[in-house]
Amino acid sequence: MRIHLLFSLLLSITPLHFPLLIPMEVTAEEPSYAKWGRLAMVETKKKHPRAEIIDYQHVGRTPVTGSVSQEVFKLWLREGHREWGVLVTIQFESQSGKFRTIHFQETS
Repeated sequence: MRIHLLFSLLLSITPLHFPLLIPMEVTAEEPSYAKWGRLAMVETKKKHPRAEIIDYQHVGRTPVTGSVSQEVFKLWLREGHREWGVLVTIQFESQSGKFRTIHFQETS
């Protein structure tokens, strides 16, 4: 009897009871660091053309001076049996978004 009642209850539930279950359109905005992340990957690939980038992490954005900011990314690379990390620091003008410098540091 309880199973029959539970089954009847489940059948009577409609999306109106649970509006969060209705599929909603999702619009993904590109994060503010995406431009610099692409640059980090392109430039890392130039430095290590035979390596595969197997992981990517945005570490964060920090101000350097009043007019300059930097984005830091950690990329994980694999070439053959070797795997290693590369910290990529990109400095740019905060207001204009103009590229200034890029720095690479290998990590274990």
